[in-house]
Amino acid sequence: MTIHEFGEENESLLILFHPLGVHWDVFNYVVPLLKDGYHLVIPALPGFDPDAPEADFISVEQIADEMTTWLIERNLSSITCLYGCSMGGGIVIRMLAVGEVDASCAVIDGGMTPYQLWKPLTYLIGVRDFAMVELGKHMSVKALRSMFDPKKYTDDDLKYIKKAMHSMSARTIWRSFYSCNNYSMPKFVPPVRCRIAYWYGSDEKRSRKWDIAYVRKTFPHALVVENAGMGHAEFFTLHPREFCEKLDMKVEWVPIHSLTYGGAKPVGINITNPTFIYTDRINVYENEGEKSEVGEQKLAVEITGIYEKYKYGSGYSYSFKVDNKGRNYFVIKNDASEKEELIHVVTRSGRQYVLVDEFKKIIQPYFVDICIQ
Repeated sequence: MTIHEFGEENESLLILFHPLGVHWDVFNYVVPLLKDGYHLVIPALPGFDPDAPEADFISVEQIADEMTTWLIERNLSSITCLYGCSMGGGIVIRMLAVGEVDASCAVIDGGMTPYQLWKPLTYLIGVRDFAMVELGKHMSVKALRSMFDPKKYTDDDLKYIKKAMHSMSARTIWRSFYSCNNYSMPKFVPPVRCRIAYWYGSDEKRSRKWDIAYVRKTFPHALVVENAGMGHAEFFTLHPREFCEKLDMKVEWVPIHSLTYGGAKPVGINITNPTFIYTDRINVYENEGEKSEVGEQKLAVEITGIYEKYKYGSGYSYSFKVDNKGRNYFVIKNDASEKEELIHVVTRSGRQYVLVDEFKKIIQPYFVDICIQ
């Protein structure tokens, strides 16, 4: 498997796994925008590598294992972000489940998950997918035009797709589709500490229904995010700058107003799964004692859970202290010494909030350790 690297001098490691049916260079849309801030690692997956035309695709499991070995051998097992789109998302899921590398964040973009279906039926679905791609290999650019939105894809895009499909052997087509929908997972997936997001385009919502359900079951703390107006594998190709801005968030700050979700409304930090920080808008007054004045809406993080649980004097390394004048402090305890940071806690309807800027400066550097202490 050929590995392409950019920005090797950078400390933050970002791994990008491409979708089925294209080559590694499909990431040329985003490489120029990311290489100055990341050490980019982009595998050219077997069967889709123009530099190794004799190699065929074997399985999602093999690629995940080979990539893990490659990273460990180079002492690169601490990863800032694992990103995989479609087939690449399946590889990310497998790597997370096996748990041999440590990632701070994983983004599964329209990722394919194992079918939970009768085995012979999955074989028939594989035959259907194989036939579609084999037919596409022999179609003209003009014929392909009827399958892609002309407002989104240019003739050059279609020529690239046709060239990539034409380079795929029949063995690669069959194995990649079948493996992406039937790869094995450990019987028991241990809790995964890293932040996980499952992205999908609003135009592919119906197609991703089973995949979303699988990810939610396998990684209960994963955040599911819908990208409006996009189809499958369109974010990084058609909206590269917006893609990079979203991927570049070292912490996933999620405005709760932007979410579509079932169940209880997410708040601030979930102590048992400190993977995402949710922001909300609150009214802030120049004089908190005079709430009759017009307040200014500002983004804040609700800290009620950690504020109430980690009270000063309860033996925790990180705690919250209130002095006799009602001032709040975030306390960091190291052996025999303590460090106190003044914080401004705002109470609304019995819940405690800290403005985002202050949270980022004082609490965020410790927030995972706070929640798991």
